Amino acid sequence: MNSNIEQKFIGIEIGGTKLQLVSGDSCATILQSIRYSVDPSKGAVNIREKIQEGIEKLFFDNYIDAIGVGFGGPVDWKTGTIQLSHQVEGWANFNIVNWLHNITGKPIWVDNDANIAALAEAKHGSGKGYNNVFYITIGSGIGGGMVINQKIYHGRIPGEAEIGHLRLDKNGITLESKCSGWAVNKKVKDYIQLNPSCRLAQLTVHNSIPDAA
Repeated sequence: MNSNIEQKFIGIEIGGTKLQLVSGDSCATILQSIRYSVDPSKGAVNIREKIQEGIEKLFFDNYIDAIGVGFGGPVDWKTGTIQLSHQVEGWANFNIVNWLHNITGKPIWVDNDANIAALAEAKHGSGKGYNNVFYITIGSGIGGGMVINQKIYHGRIPGEAEIGHLRLDKNGITLESKCSGWAVNKKVKDYIQLNPSCRLAQLTVHNSIPDAA
């Protein structure tokens, strides 16, 4: 590969309620972006169809050198295998690296989305200039990523910095089950069901409660 030619990449974020694809260059400039909503009830197959559609759009406009994937769940980054999704059926033991390579013929790298976000912050964001960065993401779930000496820290697979799965009590209640977007969303819906005349219910008469972000 000619080092004098600006390299271009595709980044893919696979979450519980949204799917995002971007093309960018080696200076971290975003060239294009595509966003899809995710319906968890349609499973991983539907998400993969959208990924393929998005990649075809980005490939049409740009020559791409490699693809990076951030997945919202446990990932075996060494083998490129998604271990499971806590929100969407059909991801368990799926080798997304092989699948994407078969589609594109490009080098593929996958990791947990919080790990990749931590690296991005360390390289180009609020953590720039620091050797060690810890990142917390609060969305559909709660995740964590750690960068040490400008590299993602990988401990024991599948979750070295997954603070969302820290237990809060002896019954096994986790931080994610209490504070994540999914948890808050469920709590609000349950409250409205038990209190149909409450102010929250009035506010959502014409506007359904959105899914977790």
